[in-house]
Amino acid sequence: MGDMTSEAAAASLRRMAGTLVALPLVVFALGNEYSCTNNEVPVSARIEPAEGEAARRRPSRIRPQFHPEGTDWASAAVLLPGQRFAVELAGPTAHFHLTLQADCCDDYAVSGRTASGRTIDVGLAPREIGSGLRSRTMAVVLEEAVVALYVTPVSGDGRYSIAAIRVGVVRSVPHWWLPIAAWVAWLALFGASRVRPAFISRTSQRLLRRWELGDPYVASVLIITILLRLTPAVVTVLVVVGLSVLLVIGGRLAFERLSGAALAYNVAILIALVWLVPHLIAYVIEDKVGRKYDLTVDHRLQPDGQEVNADSLRFRGSSESVKPGDFNILFLGDSFTYGFELAYEDAPPYVVERLLGNAGCSRRVRAINFGWVSSSPLLSYRLLRDVGSDYHPDLIVYMLDMTDFHDDLKYAERLARSNGGGWGVERSRAVASLLERAARTVLDRDQLDGAMSVWRRPLAVPSAPSSVPPDIFFATNQPLESSREDIERGVVTNLRAIHVYANELGADMVLVILPRAYQFSDREVPDNWEADAYEVLGPHVLAPFEYFESVADELPFPVLSLLPAFRDATEFPLYKPDDPHWNPAGARLAAGVMADYLRAHGKVPCE
Repeated sequence: MGDMTSEAAAASLRRMAGTLVALPLVVFALGNEYSCTNNEVPVSARIEPAEGEAARRRPSRIRPQFHPEGTDWASAAVLLPGQRFAVELAGPTAHFHLTLQADCCDDYAVSGRTASGRTIDVGLAPREIGSGLRSRTMAVVLEEAVVALYVTPVSGDGRYSIAAIRVGVVRSVPHWWLPIAAWVAWLALFGASRVRPAFISRTSQRLLRRWELGDPYVASVLIITILLRLTPAVVTVLVVVGLSVLLVIGGRLAFERLSGAALAYNVAILIALVWLVPHLIAYVIEDKVGRKYDLTVDHRLQPDGQEVNADSLRFRGSSESVKPGDFNILFLGDSFTYGFELAYEDAPPYVVERLLGNAGCSRRVRAINFGWVSSSPLLSYRLLRDVGSDYHPDLIVYMLDMTDFHDDLKYAERLARSNGGGWGVERSRAVASLLERAARTVLDRDQLDGAMSVWRRPLAVPSAPSSVPPDIFFATNQPLESSREDIERGVVTNLRAIHVYANELGADMVLVILPRAYQFSDREVPDNWEADAYEVLGPHVLAPFEYFESVADELPFPVLSLLPAFRDATEFPLYKPDDPHWNPAGARLAAGVMADYLRAHGKVPCE
């Protein structure tokens, strides 16, 4: 009897290997978790009087209300110096996203009260660009949970106002409960199938057979959700797509003998899917992007409490931790400066900091990374104006990438059109991009290139206003005389503005020009996903370097080109195999050349 039970159990396990074997292996290998943010806007809050007023005036209760960005500050509750905006939370929480809408041009300190009554510092909600009421978001991770939050004005023009506050409580559930639940359910059903009374046994056996039939599909769905790192947006898409598939199947069964009705039904479902799926994909993309960047033209980094601080810098420290007595270097630029997919310590600014730290400097050298993905001189200048003075810069290094020429013009147009807002995903382009990426993993690249050659290029570049060149790499795809005007009205104008503001801060400036692999090598980045955007070693790839060489004497700051160092490098590779960014070796080479240049030209107080 025992042998028969063991054989039946083994057979059942083999038929349900997806949920009982494959699923636990995936969870064990990835170990991620389901997380969601539950946004809570308090129904009411209060403005507590300053200490001297406490005996004379009771707290005034207000109803928080979010207004459209830029609404006049007078629409919000007035907060006088010394007063604080107090909110009771729904429950104790230590991990949350805090969004505060208040007068744009003021700084606000946020503190919290623990259940024991102790007050702890939460962070600083800094001022925002623009006018009127503006929202700013903080990612908060505390060692002790708080039950109330207090917002106090710190600096500004003395005319403080607060409209509303939103607390997004981050709740996480580890995925390990999935395989445990599956095994508990299987053990319960298998055990019940071997006991009396008979109706329990028959019911359990019937459920087990249904499970065995659906096991591959159930396991596939669960594994996909784990790989996608399940979020509310992904769940929404999965549910909608699943319901759509069920509708199609249901329609086929219901109308299989009525061809006209079946055709009309399925056409309606198809139209709904063609309209809906792009919106769902864009929704997921915006949800994913919004977790790391704010959804404005500036798309600055969201503070994460770890590597990204409250000023949206990839810097493990605050402005208060930067001392005026140190020699502080601000590195501005895009993803190459940020260190895309590189560890914090491998990002070029911090490699430069280590190299200079071993060079016998008379003052401690500190690097602060002001770079972020898809930034440009214009956006870097805006960030520098906002928070640069707080970091007491002695030197500003701008690392210029080949996409900056197009990005500066594009962002200027969008800022003029939207006054700083209006980030979004173009639906059809998002679908096309995802389909192409998926096809490249399944099909031969050469065959795919031929099949898509008729439509890829129009989709490769986001649509742009007429004053912005449609080609992202226009500066290296056409003769210099055709690009000069666009280079000067965009990048050069904004670099000069950065230099003027650097002088106001008492800082020096150096421009560093970064080469892309296609400008000097046909070996690097063999599987480059953006290879269709330019010609490797083409006739005009060095035009930007030629431009800055020709105007070097006219610029108010020195220019360092990294092209010779990368072209003559003996180490290979310096870039990722399928992505145009540097690998750690490339970042080290760039940092080494920059550190040597800064020492040799007396830009740093080092030997």
